[in-house]
Amino acid sequence: TLLAAGCSTLFGAQPLPVVDVWNALLEGPRAIGGDSTATILWGIRVPRILLAGACGWMLASAGVGFQGILRNPLADPYITGIAGGAAIGAACAVLFGFAGAFGGFGASAAAFACSFGGALLVYWTSRRAGRTSVGSFLLAGVAIGSVLWAVITLLLILAGQSFERILFWLLGSFSLATWGKLAVAGIVGGVGVLGLWVLAKALNVYSLGEESAAHLGVEVERVKGGVLLFGSLATAAAVSVAGVIGFVGLIVPHIGRRLVGPDHRTLYLASGLMGATLLILADTLARSLLPPREIPVGVLTALIGAPFLVGLLRSRI
Repeated sequence: TLLAAGCSTLFGAQPLPVVDVWNALLEGPRAIGGDSTATILWGIRVPRILLAGACGWMLASAGVGFQGILRNPLADPYITGIAGGAAIGAACAVLFGFAGAFGGFGASAAAFACSFGGALLVYWTSRRAGRTSVGSFLLAGVAIGSVLWAVITLLLILAGQSFERILFWLLGSFSLATWGKLAVAGIVGGVGVLGLWVLAKALNVYSLGEESAAHLGVEVERVKGGVLLFGSLATAAAVSVAGVIGFVGLIVPHIGRRLVGPDHRTLYLASGLMGATLLILADTLARSLLPPREIPVGVLTALIGAPFLVGLLRSRI
């Protein structure tokens, strides 16, 4: 991850010499404004690299949690309706002109509120008599997610000149990364990631089955609710600042299980590091392949993730 971050500082629309980057790193943020390399590095690339790494960690950790609690290897963080909710929030912020409100956090705040609201709606719909059925949760996620994306389609039709801005956000990008967004997303998403890790031991027992876990002293419904809550929190934090970036929460946990095994205590750490590395490298390619134009990060992760998923399915047939 550190190697990927180091290499990422060198590449972009304007490649930077290794010596200049090293000197700017040694000088620190105080050199902003006095030196062009330091301004590009500390004002643009470092917060962008850190945000990409943080979002990759959040999405991968959420993917581990959702696949574990739903006992479904094809579950990903967006099954809860978070992507659709976030898209509606961001689209409304752009359409109604408050995307730049709250110091530039208008779109992110709306996306976070609507994404977390979508997750709570799915959770509430699937809960009956104090229990959350895995099957009901998946069905609720698919149904509500379909409705939310239908609303997004309607908003895109009404978008007019804002169509490209909304579409670019839907495809995922770190081009608007700032230190402020990094701080907010890091704090909120960090709470989600930490909460998931605290529940790792209970999730290991839960993997034996709900009845077995209950006999071994695990509060099954509390673990379910905790994983869904913290996983949704981590995912909503990532989506609110970067848009919808697919496949990270789906493919990274699979790679992690093959490398470190099914123990969630180590799987969270391994998947988090791999998710961070993947998004840092994907973002580096996104801003380096076709300068000065930038490819949405979500497009690259889909190009990487889809063939991997096909290979995974073929290997299990």
